[in-house]
Amino acid sequence: MNLTLNLTDGWDNKDSDVLTTLGTFNLIQNTDNSWLLVDSTYWTSFQFDGAAPGGVTINSVKVYVEHWETTDTRTPS
Repeated sequence: MNLTLNLTDGWDNKDSDVLTTLGTFNLIQNTDNSWLLVDSTYWTSFQFDGAAPGGVTINSVKVYVEHWETTDTRTPS
């Protein structure tokens, strides 16, 4: 059985609020060269809809992530 769970919201650890309230939820829904910036000392968790039938065991999960980072341009001391 294949099942797709849709993203419904997320939690921003840095701002201590949900992504829908912060106005950043749309940044993680599509592949459109817009991204959610998460500083290295913080985390973001995601909430999915409850579409899995009761009593099932989830054996694997695929999450698609686009990763982007900048090169550190600071001069070493």
